Amino acid sequence: MKVKEIVVGGIYSNGKTGKREVVAEGTALEMTGHGPWFTKSDNDYIKYKVLSGRKPDWGVNGVAGMTRRAMAVWAKERIHHEVKS
Repeated sequence: MKVKEIVVGGIYSNGKTGKREVVAEGTALEMTGHGPWFTKSDNDYIKYKVLSGRKPDWGVNGVAGMTRRAMAVWAKERIHHEVKS
């Protein structure tokens, strides 16, 4: 996906089992995720909530952070909110 498509409130899928909802953005958010894509010069961070997927250390509803660019690489599509009746 394109970096500009990653927005607060958006729910994204990696095309497999992973779903994440972006809950915050900014330059001062602490990084809580892991991975080789983080650099100190990249100051466009997002925080996201894990909605589903395979990250046992964070678990469903766990919150983590990464660069917006990293989320754009991870995300294959934006999905619509699932409404339960």
